[in-house]
This record gives sequence, C-alpha cells and structure tokens, in this order.
Amino acid sequence: ATDNILLGFGLATTEGGDPRSSNQSLDGSFSRKSLDLDLAYFDWTFASWGHFIGGKMKQPFVKPGQSLFWDNDINPEGLAFSFNRGIWFAPAYSYWIDEVSAVETTMTADASVTGAQLGAKIPLGASSLTVGASYYDLSAGEGRRGIFFNCSTTSNSCANGNTTVGPAGSGVLANDFEVAGLFAKFNTTFGALPFQLWADAAQNQAADDFDQAWAAGAKLGTASAYRSWEFGAAYEKHEKDALFGQFVDSDFGGGATDTEGWVLRAGYVPVRNWTLNATYFINKLNVDVPNSAGDTEVDYDRLQLDFNVKF
Repeated sequence: ATDNILLGFGLATTEGGDPRSSNQSLDGSFSRKSLDLDLAYFDWTFASWGHFIGGKMKQPFVKPGQSLFWDNDINPEGLAFSFNRGIWFAPAYSYWIDEVSAVETTMTADASVTGAQLGAKIPLGASSLTVGASYYDLSAGEGRRGIFFNCSTTSNSCANGNTTVGPAGSGVLANDFEVAGLFAKFNTTFGALPFQLWADAAQNQAADDFDQAWAAGAKLGTASAYRSWEFGAAYEKHEKDALFGQFVDSDFGGGATDTEGWVLRAGYVPVRNWTLNATYFINKLNVDVPNSAGDTEVDYDRLQLDFNVKF
C-alpha cells in the first residue's frame, strides 16, 4: 500500500470454515465450492528491525523443523509485533478466539491467547544454530467449551483430546493453558545436501498432570529446485493437557492430544514448480487416559499424498 505498509489478502476453500484445514472434498454432484476469507492483514515495517501486524495473519513466530505443536493452516486473528535484529528475533502476539457480547462473568469472558517468543540464530561457520523460548497464555479457557471450532453442545469430543469435566455430553475444559516451551534447530550440510536436526518441548503450567509435550526430528535435502528431494522423520508425544487441542496439527493423531508416534515425510520435484509429497503418520491414541470405551493406545495410521503446483 505504501513504501512500508504491506496489505495481505487470501482466499481458500474449506469445509465449514475449519481453521485447521483448507481441504475440500470433491463430491456433492459437481456442486460449486465456497471460498472463505483466509488472510486479511496489514504489515507495517515501522523500523528496519520491527514489524507491526494486524488482522487475520500468518503465524508470526518461529517453529522448529517440522514440529506439529501448531497446525500450519491456522491463520490467527488479532495483533502481532515482530522484532528482528542481528542474531535476535522476538515476536509477540495477542489473538481473539471468542468474543461474547454479554455481561462478563467467568463463563462469558472473551477468550483470547497472548504469547511471545525470544530466540537467536547463531552462525557456526557454514552452519547455524537457532535456539529460543516461547510462552502463550489462553485466557478464559477453563470451564468453557464454545471456544473450540464447531463445538457441539451434545459431545465432549470437540475438546480435541483435552481433559473435560462435567456430565457426558456437556463437559467443559478442566484446565487453562499457560504453555512454556524451548526449541532448537541446527542447520548444516551432509555432503552437498542440506541437513537439519531439531527439537521442541513444552509444558502447560496450568495443569497438574499430563502436562508435557516434546518432539524431535531430522530432515535431509530440500525439495525446491528441479529434481531435488527431501526426506524427514520425527517422533512426537503430546500429553493430554500439554497443548491447547485447538492448535495442534489436525493430521497427527487425528488432530487430538493424548497422542504419540512417528511422522515420516518425503518430497520430490519432478518438474519445475511441481512438488510431490508423501507423509505417513504412525501414531497411537489414548496414550495417557482411556477413551470413553475404555480403549488405551489405539493404533492410528494415516498416509497423505500431495501434489503441489506453484506459480
């Protein structure tokens, strides 16, 4: 819009406005598919080291490697600040989740999430090490259920794995989420190929039990140029109340916490601007707590094949 203000706008297909997926099923007898507002934000570069962002935006914080603590499709809504100078980076944000037009009580207070991150990207010869710490606080979450997308009043499953309390069919969140985390990412080369090692860990300080999550993985190569390829492998464990279930990746463990397992990825670029990807999830559900049927450690396998064209 001006020399230092960028306006971002995007559309995406989606089914029912799902914030964690823009997938569209090809069915409905060739029915027309809806487009939803996916991005609408301003990005003001007010200094060489700082950005101020507002609206429905891309996630402004650094995520190590292929960590699945946050779903990549989530485009949050609110305000953010980003600091980058030298080796240091420090984003901060405040996002609205649910605005309630009513007399404010503990059950009708506006739900929001506020967080920050501090990190450094340290050069090590031809390699680099990125380290950082993060924190987010979900306010007005405990005792609520409507802050989850498409939450039904007749089902507890909309909590995406988080602990609920109350009668069956009308349970509410048992905990708030004050999630502190540490992460690291090491980038180097293995022969002529890029090579990355990464790790991510988090703890919910507002829960008394099942409050930890961790992930670690490696990636060799980068599927970007013609006939380039990559392969990655990671293992993650999300205890039941370590992470806010609305934010975790929608594919790992079916999009719920109380999950652990492997994620194997491969990518190849057969033609310029075309990328073929395969992702295989080998997960277990109900690792910490049995489900309503009393089942523990249920196997969950999922294979995704993606064909991407960029222009």
